[in-house]
Amino acid sequence: MFRTKLKAYTLPEVIVVLVISAIVVGIGFSALRLVHHHISVYRTYEKTKLQILSTETKLNLLFHQSEQLRIDGQQLTFFTHQDTISLEIFDKHISIDADSIPLKVKSFTSFFKGEPAENGVLDALELSIEVDKNIVKPIFVYKRTDTKQKAWKWESR
Repeated sequence: MFRTKLKAYTLPEVIVVLVISAIVVGIGFSALRLVHHHISVYRTYEKTKLQILSTETKLNLLFHQSEQLRIDGQQLTFFTHQDTISLEIFDKHISIDADSIPLKVKSFTSFFKGEPAENGVLDALELSIEVDKNIVKPIFVYKRTDTKQKAWKWESR
């Protein structure tokens, strides 16, 4: 009886292939985890950026639609023709009536005729929003008054 030799891989060859495969799979999973982390950070940044843009737009609308703006501490009140809108500024969010916007406010300053004003009438507001630990986005909104508006208000008295 003759023994025929079967073509096959030896045990050390199979082990080497398994080790190399495990290394390649490990590198792939670590790269996938890194990409997932970067996508998550980017999504958070874009969401915050959109919230900042939305807040800036809302504030511009409120400033330009209001007849009078008043501040008392951290609460701003916008007096319009139809309504009175309240805005409160906290460390971790901004509250406009019942709407809460989750933004980290580092600092804010209100102005009246170019001078800082803590209480009373105001015509400008500066907010510093923390986007990331090292990134702070400033928002500056102001109420534009021209001579026609001033003349109309003067005549209506």
